[in-house]
Amino acid sequence: GAKEAALCPSAELRAQGIGAVVNCTKEGAGGTPCGHEAEGIQYCRVSVDDNEGADILSFLGVVADWISAHRAAGTGVLVHCEMGVSRSASVVIAALMLAEGCSRDAAYLRAHSGPT
Repeated sequence: GAKEAALCPSAELRAQGIGAVVNCTKEGAGGTPCGHEAEGIQYCRVSVDDNEGADILSFLGVVADWISAHRAAGTGVLVHCEMGVSRSASVVIAALMLAEGCSRDAAYLRAHSGPT
């Protein structure tokens, strides 16, 4: 999703079963803060720029394992970047491919269809 999804009140996140957030924005100025950490929402940051040359690949294995562990524990995970288009989608697709052994196209279609 986009940063607006992550900035909604923590009660709304919890009502949707979300207890963990992957923040795919740079830390510091210009990035989205991990605003609900003090309220018990767990965070993982993929601190990568939104440009074609950014090295998101080096984050994918670790973040896919983090997402998989939370999902296995029954915790919903929100993955977001600024616009909800490239970085967050790449992380979700990679996580599905690694956790479930599906193809890129199958992971894309599943990610595009919404939460599971």
